[in-house]
Amino acid sequence: MAPQATPPRPPPRVGVQDMAPPGGYASIGVARNVPKSVGPRASLLMLAGALVMGGGCTASATSTCTGGSSRRSAPPCAVR
Repeated sequence: MAPQATPPRPPPRVGVQDMAPPGGYASIGVARNVPKSVGPRASLLMLAGALVMGGGCTASATSTCTGGSSRRSAPPCAVR
């Protein structure tokens, strides 16, 4: 048998890592003309959303329990 040839080896992994310059980059001023507040507070939005969902659930439950004007037959209400 003929001697087997060894497969070629890949070159060594030597590279230059891309790094920031010594001392870092200069800062970029991007928030020059941004207002402090642009709308209602988050707590007000949460409260408004909870009220809307609560009203919708209440309206849905009362229309289902009382028969409502739904075209589908409503299941009997568990709590009266």
